Amino acid sequence: MRVFNLYTRFFKSVVFIGLVILMASQTGYCQEKKEIHIENANHYKPSKDKKTDRLLGDVHFLHEGVNMYCDSAHFQSENDRFHGFNKVHFNQGDTLHMYCTLVKYLGQNQLAKARRNVKLVDKKVTLTTDSLDFDMEKSIGYYNYGGTLVDSANTLTSDIGQYYANENLFVFSHDVKLVNEDFTLYSDTLKYNTVTGRVFILGPTTIVTEDGTLYAEDGWYDTETNIAKLKKAAELKQEKHVLRGDTIIYTKETGEGRAFGNVFLEDFDNHMIITGNKAIYNDIAQTALVTDSAIFRQVSEADTLFLHADTLRALPDTIPDERIIRAYHNVRFFRTDLQGKCDSLAYLTNDSTVQMFHEPILWGEGNQMTGEQIEMRRKNATTSEVYITNEAFIIAMEDSVKYNQIKGRNMTGYIYNKKLSKVDVKGNGQAAYFIKEDEESTDYVGLNTVECSNIIIRLKENKISEIAFLEKPDARMVPVEHLGEEESRLSGFVWYDPLRPKDKNDIFPLRNEEIQKKQDD
Repeated sequence: MRVFNLYTRFFKSVVFIGLVILMASQTGYCQEKKEIHIENANHYKPSKDKKTDRLLGDVHFLHEGVNMYCDSAHFQSENDRFHGFNKVHFNQGDTLHMYCTLVKYLGQNQLAKARRNVKLVDKKVTLTTDSLDFDMEKSIGYYNYGGTLVDSANTLTSDIGQYYANENLFVFSHDVKLVNEDFTLYSDTLKYNTVTGRVFILGPTTIVTEDGTLYAEDGWYDTETNIAKLKKAAELKQEKHVLRGDTIIYTKETGEGRAFGNVFLEDFDNHMIITGNKAIYNDIAQTALVTDSAIFRQVSEADTLFLHADTLRALPDTIPDERIIRAYHNVRFFRTDLQGKCDSLAYLTNDSTVQMFHEPILWGEGNQMTGEQIEMRRKNATTSEVYITNEAFIIAMEDSVKYNQIKGRNMTGYIYNKKLSKVDVKGNGQAAYFIKEDEESTDYVGLNTVECSNIIIRLKENKISEIAFLEKPDARMVPVEHLGEEESRLSGFVWYDPLRPKDKNDIFPLRNEEIQKKQDD
């Protein structure tokens, strides 16, 4: 019984091994490549050594579904290869055709090495080069000595290229150039889909249009729709503007560009820079919208203005080449001689006018100005005017506990050499200022309080030096020793210095919102 079991096991093992060998032999047979078959030749001259035969006139080979034609050929049946000469034509499937003057075809590898006047035609694409190796099995061709690809819309040239016919994809490298009626593209490396017309950027690439240039080191450009997605050092540059970002999506037809991450927008003529993390830019309308950590900078040799808001919008002014900057929500700005805070703001580059709305506060050289609306206009390099509308209030610190104050319905302040030199108060005028015994003294006599509908006040070193009353004033002086905090403050007095931006890095509102909350509590 034991012998029978051993025999049975041995028999099964032999059968299994036999089946494996049979399957392996059948697989090898199935994978074995077919030999090159001679379909036609007008003259056939066998070689004496039986190694290389010569075929002349209307030569036609067939191998693995590929038809190959030429005027004459040297055929090595033993090595399964041939050399074709003159009017060489390869045809694979219904669409792919290759033409050349000379070819070396290796049957075992299905590799055609085409030389001289090479032309590859696949669907609507034509590639010309002087040297092309084409793998017929994988439908992949490549050249290393320069080539030109032409389709219905584009002409591409490069030193090195690969064509993946099954994927409708070309890969170009080294001195790549794409010419389109709308632009010219220069690149180090890129891919091109011959069906969609989309260019995939794989290295430093510049796209030149009549309106400007685009640059990127990654991304894509659709040559049919003129829509681009640029990444890695992305830049959209025109004569007067430049837009940069980690990613830029640009549509040429509408002129709209969307930028994300480290956005940088510069206006060369107006010396303006806007940064943030999100932007929408239109080069036709010349508009821009920047959000997410948005900062506006007005650059000058003397000083630079830094301004932050939740949203920054740049618009063209009615005056050619001038701009309007609109800032919305949590607006704060800093310049060495000027700081401000409000909910919304407009800045006009034409005359450097600043318009502040919704609880505006303006600080300058020791003065705090508040009202329902504040507008500052620059007259020349040394002179500016400030217009404060409704509930106008100017406060200047005399010392840590004493404040000089001017209050009225509306005010006009005149600034000369960055210092407030004169204030015109129109309507409900009030002034409260401390008086010393004399100019040299450090001791204060008292607080002089004046009420008059319209007042003209002159200041020297931010201190009231002269007051003119246009109507009969109501004045009184309270000695210092009789002054309490309430008596030394005009109604509506609030000292906002804790909210004042201290430097260019202090224009973001978070810290100041916390301070305001503590004050309110």
